[in-house]
Amino acid sequence: QKEIESFSYLDWQLEAPDTKPSKIPIQGDLQATWVDNKEELDKLSKRLETADMVAIDLEAHSYHSFSGIICLMQFTIKDENGKSENYLIDTPKLWHSINAYLAEMFANPAIVKVMHGADSDIQWLQRDFGIYVVNLLDTGMAARELKLQSAGLAYLLQHYANVTADKTHQLSDWRQRPLPDAMKTYAIMDTHYLLDIVPHLLYDLKQNEDTSIQKALDASRQVCLIRHDKEPFNPLGYKKVMSGRRKKTGKTTESELSALQEKVLASLYEWRDATARECDESLHSICSDQALLRLSM
Repeated sequence: QKEIESFSYLDWQLEAPDTKPSKIPIQGDLQATWVDNKEELDKLSKRLETADMVAIDLEAHSYHSFSGIICLMQFTIKDENGKSENYLIDTPKLWHSINAYLAEMFANPAIVKVMHGADSDIQWLQRDFGIYVVNLLDTGMAARELKLQSAGLAYLLQHYANVTADKTHQLSDWRQRPLPDAMKTYAIMDTHYLLDIVPHLLYDLKQNEDTSIQKALDASRQVCLIRHDKEPFNPLGYKKVMSGRRKKTGKTTESELSALQEKVLASLYEWRDATARECDESLHSICSDQALLRLSM
């Protein structure tokens, strides 16, 4: 926390182009280097340490996990000619090496981490890898400072790059391997244009009288201060299970249970939570609310 709160922005971070940046060139076939072994991860780590700015995104899975799990990390940096280099890290395969190779880069204030809507990503990095982010530019926060029509990445891609975002795989199972090419392309898209969008955002922030680059960076700093806390068990949570919603009428109905049945439901509810945490499985996969009710009657 001390490092996040105390670092000073780099001088060039507070600067913006004097003239409106040129149109972002669109690339048809996006490619990325697949990183799934320590040798390649070491190379990538050293490559990232030479960059001034790194675009980052994560793909996670939570449908069959209690807390969720990062399944993929995406990075984009620029080479000396300004060409994008894209990387995809197979996090499940390199799970126990991610911190050792990447934590230093994430905490290095001399490297600007560019992420979009990083609220969840910041917590996931802490939860899974003990990684903390220092010096972030959250393009979502910049969009909010500009009061754009939308702060979503899809809007920024369309607005600044005339690129239509593909949201086909937003809810796909990112644990599957081999990862289909279509999902790789989807993942690359989330970071490939992010660094190209930054000069446009900085220019607009500089031109806007109601905000500034500093305010966008300060808002991003606050995102980095978000802490991941394990969801505590609520012993009274079973009472929500007692309420059901009729899909057709939209009315909420309360299940009538005897004192003994309610006690059984409370015990089952606690068992489900403990089992889900132990097995890292989602609650509904262990036992649905409807099944808990039936068992308690």
